[in-house]
Amino acid sequence: MITSNNDPQKLSEIVYFQVARDPNPPLRLPVGEDAVGFASGRSADLSKAAQTGGVYSEAVKFSSDRVI
Repeated sequence: MITSNNDPQKLSEIVYFQVARDPNPPLRLPVGEDAVGFASGRSADLSKAAQTGGVYSEAVKFSSDRVI
């Protein structure tokens, strides 16, 4: 269950005064402990999938002797 004990006023101030004015703002902005925890878990899942599936990357490359 996702609960929210975050202050929406503080969030709006951070987004408006800090994130929006950042010259390189984040593409995604997980805010709150539950969102950060979820994003961290998802990041670990994607990293594991990349390591596991990465072994097939070499097998799908075009050979240099193959002409398209």
